[in-house]
Amino acid sequence: MAAGGYYYSGDRTRARITFVKAGESALALGDIEQAAQAFQRAALVAWEQKKQVVIAVELKQRALRLATSPLLTAAQRSTILGLFSGMQVIASRP
Repeated sequence: MAAGGYYYSGDRTRARITFVKAGESALALGDIEQAAQAFQRAALVAWEQKKQVVIAVELKQRALRLATSPLLTAAQRSTILGLFSGMQVIASRP
């Protein structure tokens, strides 16, 4: 995924934007699990950017809403929610 390349090269803004675009694309194709994971990753990058806390919380909420989809299996839902376990600060926000 291109977003990962941007992330590891240090371009956090471009990584966040690319993760969001990937989430939007996955959602447009009906891939709820991939969309939620992309939004989760974008939230993590936004949180790392410090000045993007509001964006991080909004992206987290978007991923969590997708995780409630009846189209997901319990295992898929668990995977999505598990991605937030390492993000305690974001995960504890409303």
